Amino acid sequence: MSSSTAESALRRQHQILDHLRGNRPETDPKAAISHVAIYGAGIMGSGIAQVAAQSGYQVALWDVTQADLDRGIQAIRKSLTRFARKTNQPADWVQSIVSRISLTTDQLAACFSADLVIEAVVENLSIKQSLFSRLDTVAKASCVFATNTSS
Repeated sequence: MSSSTAESALRRQHQILDHLRGNRPETDPKAAISHVAIYGAGIMGSGIAQVAAQSGYQVALWDVTQADLDRGIQAIRKSLTRFARKTNQPADWVQSIVSRISLTTDQLAACFSADLVIEAVVENLSIKQSLFSRLDTVAKASCVFATNTSS
């Protein structure tokens, strides 16, 4: 682990510890997060992206290929359409949610403005570590990194 990677990991650990100790600003947590980057557009990643967009966040959804992204956004549209029918949402409701999601195959660009990064990639620890290591070089210092597991 390089010196800068170790320093960054230590900085993020201190931020988490401060938060857990109650040393955090008296603000609405939602106000601190406006942009969410989701890595992986499979079942879990697209589901997380949908919930984040439905909650009002701007979402960058990343995956390796455009075909993977197309499948992910298609699943989101299908899920939202089904929900809209069941709950009598206005005609433009689905599009208003989907419009908060941007798709990209540019791994680093997805997290430039992110306040929260959630990875939902393949269950391989070295891939997850490598992803976070790369993202840490461009993410804001205040960005929170989170991991997801389907196992």
